[in-house]
Amino acid sequence: MTNEYFLWLCDLISPSDRYRNLLYILYSIPFYWSILWDDDRNTDGLRLRDIYLENTPVNNNVTFPFRESTVLEVIISIAIYIEDQVMHDPLYGDRTSEWFWMMIGNLGLTGRIKNFSDPNWDEETDPKWVSDIVDIWLSRHYDTNGFGGLFPLKKVSQNQQKVSLFYQMHAFLQENYGVGNL
Repeated sequence: MTNEYFLWLCDLISPSDRYRNLLYILYSIPFYWSILWDDDRNTDGLRLRDIYLENTPVNNNVTFPFRESTVLEVIISIAIYIEDQVMHDPLYGDRTSEWFWMMIGNLGLTGRIKNFSDPNWDEETDPKWVSDIVDIWLSRHYDTNGFGGLFPLKKVSQNQQKVSLFYQMHAFLQENYGVGNL
């Protein structure tokens, strides 16, 4: 059943099979936080499980990889929030996957190879490389301007390593799209 849930998550942001290896690595990494209020991002990721269970005919034996959210669940939930709460525009349709892939690019996960399509995936080196990048993000060892994280900024008023993801997101959307200011 977990596999069906993983495929459901993938369909939210990448309906093709091209990036399943990358997405599976993100699904296999538990989300952790060190900044107050980032536990809310964990809750948002867990909420995806509830949505899945409410909208999918499944039995009661569903298991998930971790008690906490996975990195994939958290980034998807942030992408959904951006689309539904901040950047929704009927003229453009649902851009949840665009927000997701923007964050993946901001992390630096698309820079190593043209794309992480499965034919280009190196089973020996790519999983560790992805895990290392995600660990830099989760442990907040990225640049103080947010580069290496989900939401890099050109103009910084405070160290982004010490700011919750929610506030980073709003600052990023304000700087790049003129919306999302708290």
